Order: sequence, then C-alpha cells, then structure tokens
Amino acid sequence: MSASSLTGLSPKEILAVLDGSIAKDPFWKLSRAPQRQLLSTIDHTRLREMYTVTAENLPYANIDWLDTTGVAMQWGARYGARAIDTTAPLPNPAWGKRLVKKAFRYQRIEKALWKTHHYGYELQADEDHVVLTAPADPSPEAFDLAFNQRAWDVDDSIVLDPTFVDSLASISERVLPMRLRHDPTNKADLWKKLVPVYISTVMKTRPFKFHLLREDREFNGVSIRDYCNVWHVLYAHAFAHQYSALQLAYIPVHCLSDRIATIVDAVRHYYPETSPEKAASALLNIAYDPERDPSQLAAKDHGLWPVVREDSDRILIPLATVLDNRVERVLLRLGARQPEEFGPVGRDLDIAKDLATIICNAVRDSLLVAPAVRMTDSRGRARGDLDVVAFSPSTNMGLIVEVGGGIRPASGQEFLGTISGILKKAEEQVPRTREALAAEDTVVDWPSDWPDMSRVKWTWAISGQNYLGLEGIAEAREVLRSSDLFEISTNIVEFVGEHQTLSELISSVRDPLVPEVKRGKETIKFGQYTFTIDGLVAKAHAPL
Repeated sequence: MSASSLTGLSPKEILAVLDGSIAKDPFWKLSRAPQRQLLSTIDHTRLREMYTVTAENLPYANIDWLDTTGVAMQWGARYGARAIDTTAPLPNPAWGKRLVKKAFRYQRIEKALWKTHHYGYELQADEDHVVLTAPADPSPEAFDLAFNQRAWDVDDSIVLDPTFVDSLASISERVLPMRLRHDPTNKADLWKKLVPVYISTVMKTRPFKFHLLREDREFNGVSIRDYCNVWHVLYAHAFAHQYSALQLAYIPVHCLSDRIATIVDAVRHYYPETSPEKAASALLNIAYDPERDPSQLAAKDHGLWPVVREDSDRILIPLATVLDNRVERVLLRLGARQPEEFGPVGRDLDIAKDLATIICNAVRDSLLVAPAVRMTDSRGRARGDLDVVAFSPSTNMGLIVEVGGGIRPASGQEFLGTISGILKKAEEQVPRTREALAAEDTVVDWPSDWPDMSRVKWTWAISGQNYLGLEGIAEAREVLRSSDLFEISTNIVEFVGEHQTLSELISSVRDPLVPEVKRGKETIKFGQYTFTIDGLVAKAHAPL
C-alpha cells in the first residue's frame, strides 16, 4: 500500500494522514475488544518497564504514559468495534504492541507539529519526510521548558507515609508464597486487599489540597468534594493494582476494569457523605464516553478523561490516566469545556488577585496594588474593570494588566483558541478600557487610601494564567506591538525575580534573560513516514 504524500500539508492535515493510516490497521478487525486490549497492552508495557527498572536498578525511561494512553483511548473510540464483547478472552498483549508504539510516537509527533504555531518552528514536508526546525529566537519554548520544570518541582503528588508502606509490606510478606505456587488467580486478586489499606491509611489522613478551586464548587450538580471521594477510590484501585503487580512480579495482561456499581458502593462505604447518585454522576462525568458525547473525540487534552466507559455496566481504569494525573487538573479541564461553568471556574482561579500579589512582592519600593478596580460613568453605569493595577507613588508610574485566558491550554488546538481569545481582548477590549479610563466623566473606584491618580503615566499589559510566549508568535507579536502591550504572568514575574522599582520589573518582564537550553535532533518513525525535529530538548525520550 503506497503512503499518502505529505508534501505541502499543514500540521493538521499531516495528523489527519497519520490518523487515516491508524484507521486502516488490521488490529481493529482482529480484536473482539480493541479498546480494552489496547489499554491492557499499554498497562502491561508500563508495568513491565517499571518492574525491570526496579529489579535491575536502571534509570526510568522518559515515557509520557499519560498522553500515550490518551491517544490509545481516542483511537479505540474512533476505530474500535462498537459492539464490545467484555467476556471475550484477550489475545497475547503483543497483538497491540505495535499500536502502543505508534501511540507513543504519535503524541510526540503531535506535540512537535504544534510547535509551528506555538514557537514558530519551520515546517518542511515532502513525500514521506517532515523536518521541523526551531527558529533563531528560541526564547518562548525555552521559557516553557523552564516553567514546566519548575512546575514539576512543586508538584503536589501523593507522598506515601511510613504507616502505609509498612502495611503494604506486611500484606506482601503474607502472600509471598504465592510466587512459589505460581497461582496467577490469587496474584491477580491480591490488589483488592490493598484498597482498604490505601484508603484508610493515606486518603483518609491526607486529603487533597486544592490550589485553584473551591471545594464547594459544583460541576454538573456534583461538588468537587464528591469528585474527590470518587477519585480517592479510583486512585486506590489503580495504585493497589500497580503495587501488587510489581511486588509479586506478576504483570497482568488485562487493563484494570470494574463495574460502575462496585465503584459507587466503595465510595458509599468509605465516604458516606457522598450519595450513590452523586458518586455515579461524578464517575460518569469524568469517563471517556464518545457514544454519549461524540465531541469528546475532538478533545486533544489526553489527560482529561481518566477512565473509559466500556459499556452500560463497566469502566476501564487505565493506570497512567489516574496515577499520572491529578484530580484538580481533570476538574479544571472539565470546567473549561463547559461554557456555563467557565465563569465560576475563572473566578475560582482569581488570576488577577494572584498576579497583583506576585507583582507587589517582586518590587522592593513601596507599591500600591489592587485587583478588579471598577469604573463607572457619572450616572453610575458600568464602564468595565481594570483587572490588575500597580502604582509606584515614588515614580508616579503605573501598570494596568488585562487578564484573559483563565486556564492554561493543554493541547495545540486549545492553545490556538486561547491565543485567539487573548488577542481579541487585546484588539477590542483593551482600547475600550483605555478610552474609558481617559474619559473626563469616568469615575474610577480607586482604593480609598490611594493618592490622586489623574496624572499617572500608565503602561499596559495582558496576562493569562501562565506565560504563553506571545512575542514568539508572529500574529500575536503584531497585535501586542500595535496595541502597545506586553505579556505578563505570575510565573514570568516569579522567574525574573525581585527588583527595586516597578519600572525595572517591567523592563525585565519585557525582555527576560532566556533560560539556558540545549538543542538537539530527534527522529521519529511512524509507518512509512519519518519526522525529524531539530529544536530544543528537555529530556531524551526512550525509543519505545
């Protein structure tokens, strides 16, 4: 079969060609339960790699299991048979290993292709070879790599306390003879004994700490606390499944799966404050279920849906989308995809207040800072808000920041949407706000202890929750410069550090020192196609 030519295609069109080749893969006809088998193969490969690394004291490979699993979930929903036989025995995991490798490579290629939009990479495509080359100015991507590293440094992941580790060790010692009896049935069921230990010793004593959301916020009528209780049970199931497999050197060939009613009953048992109805709603709201909502197929945030609804009775629980994920991230993405909930989520984030605090702490001189400063006309009619205002009395200089794009985009498609929204605000709303501030009949609700603000020299900026590198995108750079704006964010202010004056801080944010980065080449094979990425590298990826 001849390959479709990639000559002259856009990133989106190239991905469509790759998707087309996956759709024709004979795997979808050979397997009676393709979604389940593919996810089973991924989990088997992940556990096998983890066991080998632990047993032989090797360094961990840098494999993004979360996005690889997410790609497989989408493929299974798109191309797998709709009539699923959950009782059918699965063939050898090697059946799907080829597609697992392709899923890993696909998510790497997808991320690289979106760099043409995000970081200005040059794309050259011929018949079967694509070359992506980083621009001469690597600063936007360099900052992203630096910020991602900082984000991992402060990740609020579960830390196992000694009591829990001792409990697991004790159970493992009691069942150790199973390894000698080679009884796969008992080994396969062992993990179920660990679930109550995990919940009682860790989840009950160490509740999730939310950085951005209020626990009483509701999504689809279910509180965040109810979602967390469901997540505790899912996490306990996944962790116990993984832990027992590694301890017993028994790597299951089946993806973790359970009845929806079983998960709901476990939530009711351990968290009686969550009703069965709320537990079931929370579980199904975070389940990947294209039969119910085909638009999910277009969602490129591969970590958004942590579990898969296999049929009316059962769910699949892939290890990576639960263990490598975070409940707050899932809920933020869920809220961002529901317009009716986006406003409340945006208010929960309170980006303006956070940014105001960060700016105040970054300037040693006395600084007056306020979020959400209201403006009205002489009759009291609203003329908009100034999202963040910082004023230096000693220099009579002020900074006004308009905040847009509440949640950091998690994919190339979402990134383009976020950029579009921010640029629209820069082109349409900022000029109106400037005009309103300058109008003689505008009444500004400055804090009562602030001095006369009529002669302040203002500088204007625009911000999202995170630094987006707008100066590295030609379209965005043109809008910013024509509107006399620059980009600011909490993480770029933290990155440039403390300064004596507001003016010095603004100068550093406008032209920050680019983090030290390395450049390298990566070659990825995908069927008949070859992709060469000549750009910045953070960590080398394992050749899965």
